[in-house]
Amino acid sequence: MRRHPRAARRAVVRDLVDRRDLTQLLSLMRDDAGTVNWILALAFDLDDRVRWRAIEALGVWARATAAGDLEKIRTVIRRVLWLMNDESGGIAWHGPEIIAEMLAAAPALMDEYARIVASFIGQSPFEAGTAWAIARLAEVAPEAFADSIDELTRSTRSSDSMVRGYGLLALSMIGASEARRLATSLLSDSGEVVVFERTSGVPVKTAVAALARRVLERETSIT
Repeated sequence: MRRHPRAARRAVVRDLVDRRDLTQLLSLMRDDAGTVNWILALAFDLDDRVRWRAIEALGVWARATAAGDLEKIRTVIRRVLWLMNDESGGIAWHGPEIIAEMLAAAPALMDEYARIVASFIGQSPFEAGTAWAIARLAEVAPEAFADSIDELTRSTRSSDSMVRGYGLLALSMIGASEARRLATSLLSDSGEVVVFERTSGVPVKTAVAALARRVLERETSIT
């Protein structure tokens, strides 16, 4: 049976995301707005590698688009926020990470959306993703997240190791005075955290304790 052209195109996009061919993906996104939507769908994929590489690709697109048409990026961000709302009929668990990656690439939109993203820090199921998002955006504008410090401090006591690890990284990236004390308290925490390594493009499993050591050694970049 011959594959429908639309399905075939979608399969090509997934393959390019999986292979991390960012050059070809950017070319397709520039030529066809539908490609952006397909990559956005992959940013919610159950496969960690596909999901993170799709998120990365959306950031590459946002960086290339920011100088010419911020409204295109706003449209995608609004769609993700809608998908994060219960009324959309589905819960976009990884919405904060997607938005943060695009905002980091298009900082002109930080004032519009950074605080909205940070507001999800205490809301299930977005706690881990929002902590990661704050850490990512704090690389660009740490001062924008001073109001999140108390909530992030509480997150380091979460029963979810991903929330604890990302919360600690976010505090460190913000430059919160509590970060080093909390890092010391987490040096024996063997809970698992997945970190996307941008050099290799691979999500890597590590421990909260390893992230705590990074904070104490001042190696705190989320990227």
